[in-house]
Amino acid sequence: MKKGKRLLALSLTLVMALSACTKPSGNPEGNGGEATAIKDFVDWQLQANENTTFLLLYSEERANSKVLCNCYSPLIEYDKYGVYQPAMATEWSHNEDASEWTFKIRQGIQWVNQAGEPMAECTAWDWATGLEWILNYHKNQSKNTAMHFEVTKGAAEYYEYTKNLDAEAGKATTAKDAKFLEMVGIEIPDDYTVIYKLSKSVPYFESLCTGACIYPLSQAQVDAMGVDGVFGQQPNNMWYNGPYVISEYVQNNSKIFTPNPEYWDKDCQLFDSVEVKMVQDNLTDDEMFMNGEVDRCELSESRLRLIYDNENDPNRGNLVQPRGVVGHSQILINYYKNNLDGTPDVNWNTAIANENFRQAIYWGWNTRDIWSYYNYIDPDSMRTENFTTEDIGKFSDGTDYVDRVEELIGVDRSVNRWESGKAEEYIKKAKEELSAQGVTFPVELAYYIKAGDQGAQDFATIFKNSIENIAEDFITVDIRTYITSLTKEVYSNKYQSCGLASWAADYGDPENFLNCLIAGDDAAYFGNRIMNVNSAEIPEIREVLDTFSDMTRAANMIGDLDERYEAQAQAEAYLYKHAIIIPMRLNATAWSLTKVNGFSTPFAAFGIQMDVYKNWETSTETYSAEDYARFEQEYNQGK
Repeated sequence: MKKGKRLLALSLTLVMALSACTKPSGNPEGNGGEATAIKDFVDWQLQANENTTFLLLYSEERANSKVLCNCYSPLIEYDKYGVYQPAMATEWSHNEDASEWTFKIRQGIQWVNQAGEPMAECTAWDWATGLEWILNYHKNQSKNTAMHFEVTKGAAEYYEYTKNLDAEAGKATTAKDAKFLEMVGIEIPDDYTVIYKLSKSVPYFESLCTGACIYPLSQAQVDAMGVDGVFGQQPNNMWYNGPYVISEYVQNNSKIFTPNPEYWDKDCQLFDSVEVKMVQDNLTDDEMFMNGEVDRCELSESRLRLIYDNENDPNRGNLVQPRGVVGHSQILINYYKNNLDGTPDVNWNTAIANENFRQAIYWGWNTRDIWSYYNYIDPDSMRTENFTTEDIGKFSDGTDYVDRVEELIGVDRSVNRWESGKAEEYIKKAKEELSAQGVTFPVELAYYIKAGDQGAQDFATIFKNSIENIAEDFITVDIRTYITSLTKEVYSNKYQSCGLASWAADYGDPENFLNCLIAGDDAAYFGNRIMNVNSAEIPEIREVLDTFSDMTRAANMIGDLDERYEAQAQAEAYLYKHAIIIPMRLNATAWSLTKVNGFSTPFAAFGIQMDVYKNWETSTETYSAEDYARFEQEYNQGK
């Protein structure tokens, strides 16, 4: 049985146990039908996750796409079962080897401004404009290029072409320029047909269409606002073609979505309004839900303990785990750290380049306290050994890709890593080797959190204790704070020793994970942003990083899926065998109190559409564990 199915079965058992212990306080179908669907939905988001951009093509973070997926409409979308459905494309097809894909675009759909007023028709050329923007160094700074470099003819070449232009010339290019159309694999035979011509067979191209790399942009908006204006756009001057417009926005305070009157799907169910309240920490949403100020909350560890440990708590029977984003979290190591004065942190950089030091962390770090922080009721369900996630690829015999990775690294699920007894020898060797190189112990690990975020402080304390408990006088954790932007204040200056990061796939292939880490690629999101793989200088780690990168690039060029997945699995296994990154936890959704049926929302192992407020089933009364057990059963029966 797959891990995911085991977790679903375990979750169902826990939910039934909870509902048996306490009478549910909210049961819409069991209380005489008094509950009704919510018309004006109120959600929440952490201030630390405030938008850093309102241009979806530039976004590679869920904090941005969680908002912007409601403002733009893709070619195709998926339903609650992950089945592709028509969106802006009414139909699509591909040639025999899936190297050419043709989409027919709806006619008469309008881009609108914040007031919902039509600005221009959305046509096939808007997908060409979006692609040109992404591949233009001077317009999008390499964001969302990785996917196109892998599959779209001429994508990397066009990117290099624009990179060699001066800024003024680069910003002046358009999708109708002969140079772009000559170099890049996209064709617009008429205003309502777009054809993607790929460099290889890409049977998973539909999944690419659900990610930010294949979304439209209106050239008419670019002409009206200029490249810099579009790059820095805000809700008041954006153009929209998705289900909602952001009608009100107060930074770090709130966003209000209202339906787009020109949205193509006239039969879908939208809220009359959605308000997203920005909160300082993950304790605040608990209180707001209890006070009726938001319609769902993810319970903090402290609140969950209070409810779960008290059988008479009226909310105990309402504890549920909605479906969440498919992904894992891990430690991403910075291989070229700077001190606060801008000079290289020689002590850290030397230590982390030593494989025995990394292996000591990999095998000695007890992550169960962290699992308990996120899931006090069932911490062991948070275990992961991978960076990639289930359902991202399957071999022809049905083997899930991640199961093959675990086989290659020899995972024994009867024993946790830190219980294996392997850490002590690595610790001893690391101390001997590094002391001879002048490294002083304990090695300081700088970990950053947002100032004033109590939830982040609570987690950081647990993280600090668990890392320092690897061995006495081995690592000490210095908890530091940033004010507004982790990227600008910390990562861009290389002050961090590591980052705790998650990734949910943009499309259905392992390369979407692995490419985030490779060296020598401007588009490698984590490799450049957190790990600084291109800056690492010490030969020992340089060789390991380059070998992994070469393995990944070679694997991505293989067309046969079984051979491709095997080569990708070998590259991913290499990550763990050399402790390049360290898996931490499964991103299972936090235990929650909610008025949303999580089994009614869009769901897939990839893409950005799971946060679209469309066709959601809701209730003005809190759903119970019993409700959720029924929802899960009905969902599985409907697959």
